[in-house]
Amino acid sequence: PSVINHMDIGENALDNHLPFDKIPAANYDAVSLVNPKIVSAPALSSKKRTNADAEFSK
Repeated sequence: PSVINHMDIGENALDNHLPFDKIPAANYDAVSLVNPKIVSAPALSSKKRTNADAEFSK
């Protein structure tokens, strides 16, 4: 095979695959169970670490 050849992959390429269907979105209430004060310290440390790392600035 070459790079430009199309190859069927995935479940739909198999024999006896299930037909595609779409599931309706669920109704839910968004809740925030995480205290922002707890998250801010690790987020700040992560930001400092990624800013100092040359790999992240590419």
